[in-house]
Amino acid sequence: MDEIERAELDLAGLTWAVQANWEGLAAHLALETGGWFERLHGLVRFSTGLRSGFLNGVLSADLELEEVRGALALTRHVFGPDLPWRWIVGPTSRPSGLDLALESLGLERRWPRMAGMSLDLDGPNALDPERLPEGARISEVLDRDDLEAWLSVRQRNLALDEETTDAWRTAHSRPGLAADLPLRHWVGWLHDLPVSGATLFLGAGTAGIHHVDTVEAARGKGFAAALTSAALIAARAAGYRYGVLIASEMGQRVYRRLGFRELPPYAILVGGPASALKRCDRHVQPLTSDHERRWDARPF
Repeated sequence: MDEIERAELDLAGLTWAVQANWEGLAAHLALETGGWFERLHGLVRFSTGLRSGFLNGVLSADLELEEVRGALALTRHVFGPDLPWRWIVGPTSRPSGLDLALESLGLERRWPRMAGMSLDLDGPNALDPERLPEGARISEVLDRDDLEAWLSVRQRNLALDEETTDAWRTAHSRPGLAADLPLRHWVGWLHDLPVSGATLFLGAGTAGIHHVDTVEAARGKGFAAALTSAALIAARAAGYRYGVLIASEMGQRVYRRLGFRELPPYAILVGGPASALKRCDRHVQPLTSDHERRWDARPF
């Protein structure tokens, strides 16, 4: 297991911690599925070869503005015409305005107003996995039946087809299902029906929360907070100090109530057959100050 970060992290350290956990998860998924993970020519990319945009993509970039078109062309070539993939633009990526440049070249923005967030597990927080309505419970995924319950929530929430669901099944069941592995999952149940799910990845020195889902009929009942709490309490017991995640606009309210601190934002753009590629040919112009979006002024 990676060395666990116990020292005090400032804003810059926490910002890097969010990015590092995502890269650690991608490297783990690639390794376990026989894929690849690389840092090359200013890009951090990975692929599992499985048909899901989450399971292939660009995680970070360090480019000049005039290099963006070529980097995107090469990335499209690397992933090919049939494999779904995505490009994540976070606060550690450059150039400034990379997300706008990629949009102008045909990538489709998804999940607007995503925010990085962190929680010091040694500090004040409101973690409480027991705050659930009558008839509800949560459990960790420890066997194949549990995994199918977790997958059923993802499938309903995201309207996943069978091929994509099978890709998630393959990627998230390796090297196994156990409480001592870096990749762990939880399910929320209401009257014995799976209605919520969450994933914990322990890596890059932090505890990353991923894939928090609640089906529409069970929202507002505390499942997201309870599952996140259960996962982070397990991480704290394993010696981890910081929980990190990237939250949708809907989820940010939940995490703030748990004590999470807001960090700089992320943009997620989709490539491959899952996106509505425009393949624009117009030149990418340098971005003006009007396009600069400071995270601390952004209306989440």
